[in-house]
Amino acid sequence: MGKRLHVAKTYVVEYGNTEAFNWNYDKFYDLMRELDASPNYMCDDFEVTREGYEKAMKNLEQYISDPTKLSDEVDADDIRQTVERLNMKPQEILDIMRDYYGEAHMADGYLHFSAW
Repeated sequence: MGKRLHVAKTYVVEYGNTEAFNWNYDKFYDLMRELDASPNYMCDDFEVTREGYEKAMKNLEQYISDPTKLSDEVDADDIRQTVERLNMKPQEILDIMRDYYGEAHMADGYLHFSAW
């Protein structure tokens, strides 16, 4: 016996904060990778699991407070370079990430990001 294929349907999609990383969605994606969030990239969209995003926020908090105590999975120099390319302060990025986390619809366990 096989399994039946089903497609997920979404009837309403709302997008929040569209100005935080204006024209820099690819750099934000890079930062998610550097912070070990393990994002899944799909064209101009990507998603991050709730757990991965929480881990990324904790890694950025650690980078801000003491980069020498980061886990082995992340590299402080890579984070610094990506943050510099965003032309933002790390605390500013963390505040935006917290806002995203608070407003995201995570019924499926993911934060979904889209750029167009």
